[in-house]
Amino acid sequence: MTFLAMTDTIQEPLRFQTSRSFQFLYLLPILLAAALAVDLVLNGRSSNWPLIGGAIVLALVTVPRALARVDLQGDLLSLTMPLRAPKQVALDQLVGFERSGRMGRSLILRYHPMNEQGMADIASEQFLGLPPLEMQADLEAQLEQFITP
Repeated sequence: MTFLAMTDTIQEPLRFQTSRSFQFLYLLPILLAAALAVDLVLNGRSSNWPLIGGAIVLALVTVPRALARVDLQGDLLSLTMPLRAPKQVALDQLVGFERSGRMGRSLILRYHPMNEQGMADIASEQFLGLPPLEMQADLEAQLEQFITP
């Protein structure tokens, strides 16, 4: 097999970033913490410390979700977030997906988890919530190809 033929068989991953509005909303705790810190420095109010701490804790929860990305390569979907281990689902494990009715229209994937033998455990289902994504319709079209009716 030639090098050109080998590179044709290697599929580039499809990468989906979180939507801009979702990123804005989930990065707001950083702005809140910065504004409270500036107020603390300028006015010397020690009562801002608990609020700054709360904003930082909230940012630790929301910022990784805001900076998440979804990669689809071959038959493997990966959800990658900073400060967290990536989550991967083989598309042959996929049972279905739903569009969340909440803000941002995120996707919720239903899949059969792998058992100890490396086989899909048909008796149980797990869920993976994806954040709202740019070009989400393209991802939905790709996922629908793998769902058996």
